[in-house]
Amino acid sequence: MQPEQHNQPADNNPDSAADTGPADEMLCTEHLLGDLRGRAVRGGGVMLVSQGVKFAVKIGSTMVLARILVPADFGLVAMVVAIANFVMIFKDAGLSTATVQSPRITREQVTTLFWLNAGLSLAVMAVLMAASPLVARLYGEPRLMLITIGFAVPVLLGGLASQHRAILQRNMRFIALAVTEVVPIVIGVTVAIVMAIRGYGYWALVAMPITTEASATILCWAMCPWQPGAHAPLRECKKLLGFGGNLTGFSVLNYFTRNMDNIVIGATLGPGLLGLYAKSYDLLLMPIRQINTPLNGVVLPALSRLQDEPERFCRFFLKAISLISFATIGIVGIVVADTRNFVLVVLGDQWIETVEIFRWLGPAAVLGGINIAPGWLCTALGRTSIQLRWSLISSPVMITAFFVGVQFGVIGVAIAFSASWSAMFILLVFMACKGSPVSAGSLFGAIVPALAGLVVGGGLVVWSGMTLTSGLSPLVAFLIHSVIYSVAYTGVWASLVDVRSLIKTFRDAAKKKGAA
Repeated sequence: MQPEQHNQPADNNPDSAADTGPADEMLCTEHLLGDLRGRAVRGGGVMLVSQGVKFAVKIGSTMVLARILVPADFGLVAMVVAIANFVMIFKDAGLSTATVQSPRITREQVTTLFWLNAGLSLAVMAVLMAASPLVARLYGEPRLMLITIGFAVPVLLGGLASQHRAILQRNMRFIALAVTEVVPIVIGVTVAIVMAIRGYGYWALVAMPITTEASATILCWAMCPWQPGAHAPLRECKKLLGFGGNLTGFSVLNYFTRNMDNIVIGATLGPGLLGLYAKSYDLLLMPIRQINTPLNGVVLPALSRLQDEPERFCRFFLKAISLISFATIGIVGIVVADTRNFVLVVLGDQWIETVEIFRWLGPAAVLGGINIAPGWLCTALGRTSIQLRWSLISSPVMITAFFVGVQFGVIGVAIAFSASWSAMFILLVFMACKGSPVSAGSLFGAIVPALAGLVVGGGLVVWSGMTLTSGLSPLVAFLIHSVIYSVAYTGVWASLVDVRSLIKTFRDAAKKKGAA
């Protein structure tokens, strides 16, 4: 979704640059065009590395904390997170994205957006703190009152850094962005592990986002020379605010649906079962998020430039989906195929009950890997209203499924999620493809090689578990199964696609981006 481009024109006087300071230069992007390709390549590499480091830190912290804390500790926090993250959508209101996407923006406009972010963050924090007794009453758990208050603090901290982070992103300062993301996570995880070891229980999980956001805010302010000054009248930010409002509306509806399963389980089945479910969900989606985030920054701009060339748009889109399905379905596949050993290695014996939850969430996770595909179609072609209409249909369907599924326990919710999400995803594909250069059949056809590799590789893993590795330790068995799966999966996928053509397509796209 792109904002309407009706901001104030930039000063085109070549001498004006001499009169601007570092803060003003951070808002100008003309100087980036001279080495756009180099910046894109280097930035892509930096973001991939930072995503990899963040993924490793999160997995490592999960392995450590899961062995120190009990599932109920994670369940208590998950109850609050489901609500806190929902209200946190309003602290930004899409204004940071508006700063990044706007072709020209003034210092005064950014200052206005900064104070709006700060005001919204303060208001959201106050609402969350005031609602803490209601949260505790909703779940019937008095401890949630203080936990909710604790989770309200990062809301304000994050709001104070939203525009600084957006300016760094606008100026393609990828190394600085990586530092502001990786270092705070390391600090937050370290604090959480130390507190968990010292016996603070679930408070270790509450302290982690507070220290993470505090560190991130300090680093963002230190690395971005821009500081808020005189603000612009709201009428000059009308288009920016309109864009932010539209983005917020879609985000609210989508987030509410995606987290209703946690609320239903927490209120009905308690923190213990919610902890099992939430940890299974997060671990399945964590690698997908690490892959989709950097790829989205490369593929979406390329598709936007090809929207007037339907044939090339279609070819590029299908090859992008082929590659992303190979990566995401491949990772999810080994977890689903060898769930028991994966859980024992990553989480430990006390989480053995998550095995069945993992397996039933598997189908949704497989499709979740290519969830961004219809979003690319809608956004690149300027048809984001389709996503909103789809949300109005999918939300009541999925929420109803959760309430039905919870009658059969946490496994029932997992089944309901996979079934309803899969059906709604297929509907979204057909809605997004209608009237676009890409047909639904060709989109699904692009993921067939990955699905075929999943079936073959997963089948071999199951066979190996029953015969070759049945007496081995979980770690050794999982490593052997990972090798077997990877070889079989990659072999099947490569035999069904034209790998050289994929590489050539993305190489040409990189050259086209550099020429722009």
